[in-house]
Amino acid sequence: MIRTVLLAASVLACTSSSSSTGITAADLTCPSDSTLSYANFGSAFLTDHCLSCHASGQQPNLATQAAVKAVRATIISVAVTSSAIG
Repeated sequence: MIRTVLLAASVLACTSSSSSTGITAADLTCPSDSTLSYANFGSAFLTDHCLSCHASGQQPNLATQAAVKAVRATIISVAVTSSAIG
């Protein structure tokens, strides 16, 4: 699930308007042959695209895999199913 969230967020990150993307949570699935993980993709993605704001200051804090998992529904809502990130 985290792989899907991070991949979708990479496509939609930092948009300025808030509207539906047409993607629903039900649309999110990981290919069975995916080799992406937090260790080989997610951590670097978050460092490059999220942690300048979400390491300690802006909520939610996304500094660890556990923190990301704890707010995955919010990430999906804000960064995948809508374009609220801005």
